[in-house]
Amino acid sequence: MSRDFTYVQDIVNGVQLLIDKVSKIDDHQIYNIGSGESVPLMSFVRLIEENLDRKAKINYVDMHPADIRHTLADITEIKRLGYRPMTSIETGIRSFISWYKDYYNKN
Repeated sequence: MSRDFTYVQDIVNGVQLLIDKVSKIDDHQIYNIGSGESVPLMSFVRLIEENLDRKAKINYVDMHPADIRHTLADITEIKRLGYRPMTSIETGIRSFISWYKDYYNKN
């Protein structure tokens, strides 16, 4: 299984770009916002493990019938407007875990 994981700031930047550019024209195009890269789920888990310095307890179960094996956003159209995802999966996970640790250490 793989997913197109996208860092939240890249999503915000994409939405802002659409607000700034598309809302000013009569455009009924569909724009996908994503990273444009598909990451294997276990690679995602491994990156979290590395950044937490902990081993995940993984419980493999059968895939739900409604689940999709792979996702990948086609960002061709939004890239024409200037969208560029800036945050790699490695940087995004590292940033999120750093925020998470700081937030929960304060509370």
